Amino acid sequence: HCFNNTLNDTIDANYPESAEMANLLSRYLEARKNLENLDDAEDLDFVIEQLLTIGVNYDFSDEIGRRAMLQVIRSSLTHDRLTDKLIKVSLQVLRKLSINERDFCSMVNEIITDIRDNDIDQQEADGTTEVRENEKTTIHCLSICKSMLELTNEPLKDNISITSLIDTLINPAVRNNVSTIRELGTMALGLCCLLDLELATDQLYLFGLCLSKGHEELRVIAIKVMFDILSVHGSKVLDVEDGVDSLSFHKLLYRTLKSSDIPEVQALTAEGLCKLYLADILSDDELFETLILTYYNPANASNQSLLQAFTFCLPVYCFSHAQHQERMSRVAADAFKRLYTAHVDERDENEQEMVSPSIILQQIVHWTDPNNVVN
Repeated sequence: HCFNNTLNDTIDANYPESAEMANLLSRYLEARKNLENLDDAEDLDFVIEQLLTIGVNYDFSDEIGRRAMLQVIRSSLTHDRLTDKLIKVSLQVLRKLSINERDFCSMVNEIITDIRDNDIDQQEADGTTEVRENEKTTIHCLSICKSMLELTNEPLKDNISITSLIDTLINPAVRNNVSTIRELGTMALGLCCLLDLELATDQLYLFGLCLSKGHEELRVIAIKVMFDILSVHGSKVLDVEDGVDSLSFHKLLYRTLKSSDIPEVQALTAEGLCKLYLADILSDDELFETLILTYYNPANASNQSLLQAFTFCLPVYCFSHAQHQERMSRVAADAFKRLYTAHVDERDENEQEMVSPSIILQQIVHWTDPNNVVN
């Protein structure tokens, strides 16, 4: 607030020097580490989070203060089991303190390496016969890795720190039998794919497999990742040699959209498809017609997230561009015929009543009226 409103006098009068700020944060982190009453943990975490949040916009032009804060952040990430919230904001401060993005990724890689090495050293000191990385350490490292990738924008090419983490941490996590580790690994791999077209193309089949055969949480992650990849890289990830072809991709989305066993995945698929059509990344008429049929399917009447996505996205799509409206016009007649037939069949069988054909027709006429197109 002070920076945005150029309240420099307020900053000078009320905020400590950066070195003192680092010392203040260090004291709270130390208190957190030595906490005896767990009821106070939430309060301490809140204070630390606020100090870190202030640190994201702090003036670290003083090199002594910058180094002091850098040491505090690196030490807490390495030695303290921070919550996901604290990890996220700590890395935002670390990103601010870094020379550039590659320096930031290199430091995070070193932190993760130190955490894993410390875990092994501790096991050896305890006399463990079979030394191996424990699950809690893996989850902690993956949480740090994921938060780092969320702050990374530059291409993956030549960033050896991230490629090293893919080989040593992320890929083994994706193959892990523990669901939490596999989920975090899949999220991290998905974020890596946003930085590199070739990696995204190679891994798209894996995410499709997670969507088809994974447990519910993994399927939710997989569908989000797939739509993120398409949003960033477009259709360039499809129809390449030894990769996923458009037809297989469309069939997978078609099956997911029709499957109502996991409503959240179904709603995410509807929303994602609408976004890809709106961005003209997808242009298949048959798959688009499926969106309309899904919208009016009475079996989906209880899925409010899905209905809300369609209620907003379908008119926005039609009214945003004449070509979009033309696509709706091309599929409207066949879609209405199918819906009318389904309505008659449903009525005869006395099952759950669907939207009446007259209302459907009115909406289709409204969506395909050229007067409603923007500009």
